[in-house]
Amino acid sequence: MIEIVWCFRSRSVTDKKIRIAFYHPYFADGGAERSIIRLSAEFARMGHEIDIVTFRSLPNLIESARQHATVTNLPASRARYAIRPLARYLAKNQPDIIISNQRFANVTAAIAHFLVRSSAQLVFCERVDPRFEPREILDRLGLAGRAIQRWAYRRARSVIANSGGTKEGLTATMGISEDLVRVIYNPALAPEVPIKAREPVDHPWFGDDEPPVIVSVGRLSEQKDFATMIRAFSVLNKKTSARLFIIGEGPDKEDLVALADELEISSEIQFHNFTDNPYKYMARASVFALSSRWEGAPNVLIEALTLGVPVVSTDCRSGPNEILLDGEGGLLVPIAEPESMATSIQHLLDNQNLRDRLVRNGQAELGRFDPTASAVSYLNAAGY
Repeated sequence: MIEIVWCFRSRSVTDKKIRIAFYHPYFADGGAERSIIRLSAEFARMGHEIDIVTFRSLPNLIESARQHATVTNLPASRARYAIRPLARYLAKNQPDIIISNQRFANVTAAIAHFLVRSSAQLVFCERVDPRFEPREILDRLGLAGRAIQRWAYRRARSVIANSGGTKEGLTATMGISEDLVRVIYNPALAPEVPIKAREPVDHPWFGDDEPPVIVSVGRLSEQKDFATMIRAFSVLNKKTSARLFIIGEGPDKEDLVALADELEISSEIQFHNFTDNPYKYMARASVFALSSRWEGAPNVLIEALTLGVPVVSTDCRSGPNEILLDGEGGLLVPIAEPESMATSIQHLLDNQNLRDRLVRNGQAELGRFDPTASAVSYLNAAGY
């Protein structure tokens, strides 16, 4: 595990204390939420007043946000029903900046902003390349919905893409100018990661003299494609003694458990529920693996490199290629190809020199993901 020295600026890019509101409809336990927590904590450290506005939340992360932010729960069940409550929040609290996350939330934020003629600077965040999202998302919008979406995005002061690939996708599909979109990497280089990684693990697989463990973290959904991960592990398991530890929850869990049963590898796979500390497991992994079909800029790859764990990832759009330096900071494999993933994992397990070289290369460029740099870039994007 590496040791990181954290250097923070003492002041923000603006001497004025401002109010910054983060709007995120569903505060679960994902990478987007962790990025919001880290970014909002950094703004609070700079001396600014922070609001987090949501209408659905799981307790773990939202409670940690209350340490530095005021949390407002809107009376709504879906983004479109949150427009009027959000408008009332804006009129009453008058934030200086609104940082909105997720496509439909961004559109409703723009409408609420327009209804009350808010003077707040409107900043949208996009965390997934829209070119590779499922077709049903576009179909749900229809022509009128896409027109409203374009109107909403053109109202923003800036649109933040978390990778160069996400920016390319936004300008190609949303009809917005390249000048409007800024690339700001996720603030994933957080001080709590190596600290939490040192906590003890009470699981027999991570003991001494146990077979190597491949760890993966993510929502059990179509995007993350854990079916390919399980099939790759099945191939690997025929050649070497290893185990697969998956941390996550989601709609595909039942099917994934059934697939593991079908492949007769259930005893070597552990499905672990989401936890606020996946890092203690990641730090003890022999390999961290990501099997996504599409992404934005997956924090877990950055976190794995922070912890000194070698990485295998699909070369999906967008993010892994940028994070892993075109394969110099981790191995990249084609999407939905279990054999390729299994071969790459085996290669890492067998080659300590390769493991060390990839981690060393990846860690050399981790400064791109520093929370202070991200916070300053966000303020610049908002005109401060």
